[in-house]
Amino acid sequence: MCIASPASGAAVSGDQPVALTASVSGTDPGIRRVSVTLDGADLITDFEAPFAFTLPTARFPDGRRRLTATALLRDGTTTAAASIPLYFRNGVRQPPANPL
Repeated sequence: MCIASPASGAAVSGDQPVALTASVSGTDPGIRRVSVTLDGADLITDFEAPFAFTLPTARFPDGRRRLTATALLRDGTTTAAASIPLYFRNGVRQPPANPL
């Protein structure tokens, strides 16, 4: 598993594109799903390549965050986690209110 973008340690703001790649050595059983967490909390699950999404960074308070991704293969194996630090910079001091 690899977080292709953004770069590790990047300062991000606004809607941040995130791209993930997975490669398997030997026989490739295929990928069932890719799961992404932000600071250990579930963020998104993607079931179809290309594995990419937009992270709305302004919905989280500023500061250091950790983005982590793992893939569940079709044979039941889970890949090693890929994890990078990111620095959210939107001028958000507290979590925005949920509009619901």
